Amino acid sequence: MEAEKNISIRDSGEVAEKEEVLHRKNHRRGGMRTLPFILGNEFCDRFASSGFHANMINYLTQELNMPMVAASNLLTAFAGTSSFTPLFGALIADSFAGRFWTILLASFIYQLGLIVITLSAIIPHLRPPACSTQLNCREASSSQLWILYVSLLLIAVGTGGIRPCVVTFSADQFDMTKTGVASRNWNLFNWYSFCMALASLTALTIVVYIQDNMGWGWGLGIPTIAMLISIIVFVLGSPLYRTVKPNGSPIVRLAQVLVAAVKKRKEPLPQDHKLLYQNWDLDAAISSEGRLLHSHQFKCLDKAAIVTEEEGRDPNAAPDLWKLATVHRVEELKSIIRMLPIWASGILLIAASSSHNFVILQARTMDRHLFHNFQIPPASMSIFTVLTMMVGVVLYERLFVPFIRRFTKNPSGITTLQRMGVGFVVSIIATLVSAWVEIKRKKVAAKYHLLDSPRATIPISVFWLVPQYCLHGVAEVFMVVGHLEFLYDQSPESMRSTAVALYCITTAIGNYVGTVMVSLVHKYSGKERNWLPDTNLNRGRLDCYFYFLSGIQLFNLIYFLICACFYTYKSLQEITQVNNLRDLEQDKQNISSIANEGKEDMEIEKKSVEMDSGEVTEKKPQQRRGGIRTLPFILANEFCDRFAVAGFNGNLISYLTQVLNMPLVSASNILTIYGGTASFTPLLGALIAESFAGRFWTITVASLIYQLGLVSLTVSAILPHFRPPPCPTQVNCQEAKPSQLSIFYISLLLTSLGSGGIRPCVVPFLGDQFDMTKNGVASRKWNLFNWYFFSLGLASLSALTIVVYIQDNTGWGWGFGIPTIVMFVSIIAFVLGSPLYKTQKPEGSPLVRLLQVIVAAVKKRNKTLPNDPKFLYQNSDLDAAICLEGRLLHTNQFKWLDKAAIVTGEESRDPNAPPNWWKLATVHRVEELKSIIRIIPISSSGILLIAASSHLPSFVIQQARTMDRHLSHSFQISPANMSIFSVLTLMSGVVLYERLFVPFIRRFTKNPPGITTLQRMGIGFVINTIATLISAPVEVKRKAVAAKYHLLDSPNSTIPISVFWLVPQYCLHGLADVFMSVGLFEFLYDQSPESMRSTATALYCIVIALGSYAGTLVVSLVHKYSGKEENWLPDRNLNRGRLDYYYLLVTAIQVLNIIYFGICVWFYTYKPLEEFTQVSIHKDLELEQDNNTNISSPNPKDGGDAEYIK
Repeated sequence: MEAEKNISIRDSGEVAEKEEVLHRKNHRRGGMRTLPFILGNEFCDRFASSGFHANMINYLTQELNMPMVAASNLLTAFAGTSSFTPLFGALIADSFAGRFWTILLASFIYQLGLIVITLSAIIPHLRPPACSTQLNCREASSSQLWILYVSLLLIAVGTGGIRPCVVTFSADQFDMTKTGVASRNWNLFNWYSFCMALASLTALTIVVYIQDNMGWGWGLGIPTIAMLISIIVFVLGSPLYRTVKPNGSPIVRLAQVLVAAVKKRKEPLPQDHKLLYQNWDLDAAISSEGRLLHSHQFKCLDKAAIVTEEEGRDPNAAPDLWKLATVHRVEELKSIIRMLPIWASGILLIAASSSHNFVILQARTMDRHLFHNFQIPPASMSIFTVLTMMVGVVLYERLFVPFIRRFTKNPSGITTLQRMGVGFVVSIIATLVSAWVEIKRKKVAAKYHLLDSPRATIPISVFWLVPQYCLHGVAEVFMVVGHLEFLYDQSPESMRSTAVALYCITTAIGNYVGTVMVSLVHKYSGKERNWLPDTNLNRGRLDCYFYFLSGIQLFNLIYFLICACFYTYKSLQEITQVNNLRDLEQDKQNISSIANEGKEDMEIEKKSVEMDSGEVTEKKPQQRRGGIRTLPFILANEFCDRFAVAGFNGNLISYLTQVLNMPLVSASNILTIYGGTASFTPLLGALIAESFAGRFWTITVASLIYQLGLVSLTVSAILPHFRPPPCPTQVNCQEAKPSQLSIFYISLLLTSLGSGGIRPCVVPFLGDQFDMTKNGVASRKWNLFNWYFFSLGLASLSALTIVVYIQDNTGWGWGFGIPTIVMFVSIIAFVLGSPLYKTQKPEGSPLVRLLQVIVAAVKKRNKTLPNDPKFLYQNSDLDAAICLEGRLLHTNQFKWLDKAAIVTGEESRDPNAPPNWWKLATVHRVEELKSIIRIIPISSSGILLIAASSHLPSFVIQQARTMDRHLSHSFQISPANMSIFSVLTLMSGVVLYERLFVPFIRRFTKNPPGITTLQRMGIGFVINTIATLISAPVEVKRKAVAAKYHLLDSPNSTIPISVFWLVPQYCLHGLADVFMSVGLFEFLYDQSPESMRSTATALYCIVIALGSYAGTLVVSLVHKYSGKEENWLPDRNLNRGRLDYYYLLVTAIQVLNIIYFGICVWFYTYKPLEEFTQVSIHKDLELEQDNNTNISSPNPKDGGDAEYIK
């Protein structure tokens, strides 16, 4: 018996070892790295399908000359077939083929269908002759229609294999247990839907435009090419995919349960459901995430799991699954039955959505012009649905879920059923809005006598349709994503492809029902005033049809609410819980067989040591990240980013005044307002980064938004229709139209939003890669902020020499195009370094923490502060996540805030209970707020400096444009190139400051950085004031030369005075930046709480924003009240202005600012910080004291430990 037992143990050990090897092999696959391939495939696939479907109603009615109702019914029937085939594709995938091979084969079939329909659009014999009047047109012949039907059938079959498998195949790459889902701060279904929407958006903007303007050959050919690319991308990722082996047909398993239950219908159920048949090993292949627990619904099905006397004789024999089912298999069937009523609620919603084809036809009759010669294709109106869905998905996940989670305590915010319910309600509202818009459209048609002119354009903007499109997008965020997640989550895990297929079946049945509804309405709503006429939509009653749909949807909502009230969520015992139970049973057996307790103790000790080493190993990857090797990626990103920004901003004043023909003051004010907006948005970016997104993802997403803004601006510079005609004389020029300016404003808005995510995060993210404690900073011979600014200076220098020259000599297309390309390179460089970056997990909104301290202090305003601050509340464990470098120590300023840390009698009863942060704050959190309050006055001293100098670059560039800029007979400097001297001075100054000034001054101050950050800022203020003061006499000299040569009234003439007279002021401004800009940056980073460094960096940007707005106000007031004849800042002729007076006014403002700064510095207190090295020393001393008191009889090993402690 003992030998058999040993053999059994050995065999089970070998099996377990093999299973472990297989598990590890599969575990190495999957994860985030597979998403680019899977979603790349699905992106191209959705791009192809959207480009194919979106405008198909126009292809059928305009190219094949089909009647409107027949064409609409054909597309609805095709959509229904395409939504039925996924059931067969899911069964094939779940039964034997697997998801990977099903997707691949189906993609080839889909590709074949697209090729056929593309050929039919290219070859003239496969379609009827063109009919421009749309009256008495010759319809497509039967043979021509058969080509169409074959291609649609192939596409429907291909869709059947792709749609049910892609979502589940994506989910296979991740841990989708409750624990795994809860550990991620993103939802796979949300971002899958976002990716699909992005593909649809791309198709609806590009492909539909091509179909309407370049022809259907290219219009269908591009989706065909995209589908081919999707197949290639999907296959390339195959080595990385984690695949789930199919375990037989799920339909057969359900049928087996039904048959077994019918056979045992007369057997009595046991009172204890634990006596029903369970078999973990048998169910292991179909329950990798966990085992379904018994539920009390549909008890008749439980009879399939009754173990009869005959079946219980040999417990080791494999059961006949047509006679006996496990509880897990019975619960699989119950899950499907419970889902069906909820699933069916989507049918009428889909049926109601068949109205989208009619909305496209509405759009065709409306005014679709954006510009004089550009109009939106009708099918492109769906862009608004897609855009709303994309934005909605992001807002839902990043704002709605975290907010609502506070009240519901649900990790997902709301349940999937609640999410679907909200979607149903929004969809009803969208349909009602559609009816009201149709009434408005027909009133305008009647007013202009166009009811009998179906081809005429009704003078009503197509943008009246936007609200209903946007509401449908919001409905999809809730309903479609919620429905998909509900089916995936509540279905048995081995039937998830089938569950997703059910979603497609909903679409199929809904489309068929929609076809029946449209046909019945068309047939029985009368001939004279038919609701849905064949040719003339203006004589129909589409509004009545929309009201009819709203009523159906309302009925459907009531049905859904009844189903949701009675629904029971499936109960799942996750695999970790199953393993724990097995481990407990195994432990009991081991304990009974072990006789020597000493061996047991040694084993336990060994396991604990292994566990500890495992924890250390787990922490090592994060410690191995960061450091000097991340600098090439981060600084390459920032170099390219600043190159793009400098190339974009450096000469923008010339673009506005020379290309868009704007007045000087208006152009300068626009740029200053833009600068202010781009400096306000970093506050939002910082809050997003520190609240939930993290710095890496904030930088990445913001860079993409910035890229979009640059693309928009480049396109507007290339296309002639987006700018006014050239005006070389600069006299009586035609200014840009509002429509042309709107493109420019959108570009500026996108770039300012992008700046908002990049600027506050790059410096803190750079700091995250290094040890920024005092000891860490002192151990380095270089200053991170100095070299960061050196890198930015090098990028600006490159842009100001290359890009500005191209803008002035080659054209603005290339002048904006090069920064656009470089910005794209910066995104790639940044993402490539992601495996090396050390990232910090955001710990909630810093503003909320500050607000909690204020609220707690106000609530305890009547409490008395203790004489000793040591009695205030401290909790290093709770503050650990927000004080990685060290803990802020108590200060005596703003003592009323200390009341937030008073521990009352009620709060001290249970010291282990977590505190209510709205009533009690730690000293560290109180000191965070104090630090911010102390920083604000110093930061605000930069506002007047920016206000005074914000317009100087614009005016100095205009000065330079009137001066002699020749370096040789045939080469002259661009006006914006003069900024090179500031940049060169900044770069040289940074090197000299660090290598000469700091070592020299350190001998006297004994301060490692040489001087304090406040002293550095003060020197910068003084130098900047001198630079502005010098600008005034230079302007006096320029005007004197202009008067001498009688050029005061010739604004476009070159005054014979060298542009290098401007060099001293540029160099002084660069030197001021070495002290002021770098000093303010370092001050904010060093003195802000470490968990709020992005927000502190955003304060730097806010200073620029407020200063820019104040500067705009100053310039506007000076321009308005400095007289008309000798205005200080004239619109066109700078030679007749008094710019020297303006410079003197700015100098006076800067002097006042220096006085204010000095007062703030006098009262400033630096934050005290107890670094973690000090904390560790204190803990070691306490540990040593404890050891000395506890050691009574040391053995040699103990003596060694004591020696080590010493």
